[in-house]
Amino acid sequence: MDCMHLTKFAFTDKGRRTNNEDAIYPDPAISDNNIFIVCDGVGGAQKGEVASELVSTELYSYLRQHNCLNSELIDAALVKVESKLEEHINQNPYSEGMATTLTLCVVQDREVYLAHIGDSKIFFIRQGRLHYMSEDHSLVNEMVKKGLLTAQDAEVHPKRNVITKAVTAEGGHIPSEIKVISNLQEGDLIFLCTDGVTEAINEQNIVDLLVDSRSDLEKIDFIQSKCQVASKDNYSGYLIRANEIG
Repeated sequence: MDCMHLTKFAFTDKGRRTNNEDAIYPDPAISDNNIFIVCDGVGGAQKGEVASELVSTELYSYLRQHNCLNSELIDAALVKVESKLEEHINQNPYSEGMATTLTLCVVQDREVYLAHIGDSKIFFIRQGRLHYMSEDHSLVNEMVKKGLLTAQDAEVHPKRNVITKAVTAEGGHIPSEIKVISNLQEGDLIFLCTDGVTEAINEQNIVDLLVDSRSDLEKIDFIQSKCQVASKDNYSGYLIRANEIG
């Protein structure tokens, strides 16, 4: 079977905040990697940066131990990660209440698993069109679905950053939503990002950028330049492209 070579670009920046509660993992320079994670820590004084780093590294470590990945293993990995969060909180009570959003991309042969919890986003582009976009677990998105807000109003709503799901040690296991794409093709493009990016560039403009003719590096540079100007939050992203090799 032909394999896919994956090219990757990633960034994370504290932006205008005093610390960076986002985490990307692993370093895109790892050539044989097929697992990509972007997290946005929740908690502030409860150490959101610890939550995002712990979840991204522990999740990656667990998944790398298995040769055959699937939705059930991803869910099992999250259970393990939740127990690690609980263990950390038991040892560091000041961290109680910490949590993180999650976006995860796993590429295995021609299958792609896209998992998310919270309001960090996943975009999947194929043949110049949006093929999939994750749906936020957020208060304003629930209001939009109920017809209480328009999508445009949601972008500026004062509670737009309130999430309804997160990876946490409290409240029992929260499974991620998982999208499976079974026929990865040459040129497919996947972008994971935190809400610091979508604060600076709305979803439609991100899609427009991802499908245009600029190189992937130029796209990443453009996103970062926009976030430097327009985002008040930490901002992070991971861009992955599939390229055919014999």
